[in-house]
Amino acid sequence: MNIEDIEKTLPNGFHDSYVNNIKIDFKKREAEIDFEIDCSSIDRNELSPIYRNGKLILKRLFLFVFDPPNINSLNLFPLWVADSDILTPEIYPEWLKKMGKTIDKNLIKNCYYFYYTNLNCYMYIGASEVEWTLENEVNPNSAPGKKGQIGA
Repeated sequence: MNIEDIEKTLPNGFHDSYVNNIKIDFKKREAEIDFEIDCSSIDRNELSPIYRNGKLILKRLFLFVFDPPNINSLNLFPLWVADSDILTPEIYPEWLKKMGKTIDKNLIKNCYYFYYTNLNCYMYIGASEVEWTLENEVNPNSAPGKKGQIGA
């Protein structure tokens, strides 16, 4: 399974999810990203979003870059994911293009970017292996401050 496959299993992908914690172990070359995933469905007509906790574990990490955030923002945390996708050569950031490197085609689906609206910045990640867990329980203390509820 790769990050693209994981995103396809989520009702809204990583869109409108929140990142509450990022942990990097440089010695092991691993990173963990804790998400609150929007699992709401427009088909079920929920009045407020339904969030579940998820954890993305990146193993054999080879790329982890966080753009400098816009510190003028009044709402810095939690990190709100507005966009995410595969980091293809067509959309490489300028610093990666200057390195003159391309990411191996076998690893491209594990190279992703996340755009954080509230910080107006990107995070770029890449790993040879990924693991994903998504809790079944609804998170009652979801990031936007709304109670998670199960829609009818």
